[in-house]
Amino acid sequence: MLERDAKKRTAMYQKMQAEFRKTSPFIMLYQQIEVAAYRSNVQGLKIGPTSDTTYMFKVSK
Repeated sequence: MLERDAKKRTAMYQKMQAEFRKTSPFIMLYQQIEVAAYRSNVQGLKIGPTSDTTYMFKVSK
């Protein structure tokens, strides 16, 4: 979180994920994917990492 260099941050994240895959006591089998698209004139739409954190109540165009 404190590393500002994008390349270093990416490398740190990849290392962390590799370690997690090696030592994790569980296996990820499925991951839900949601797709959203909107035009440049749409304002106020906040797409979150999960469906319950996608906010549409302030949307306008």
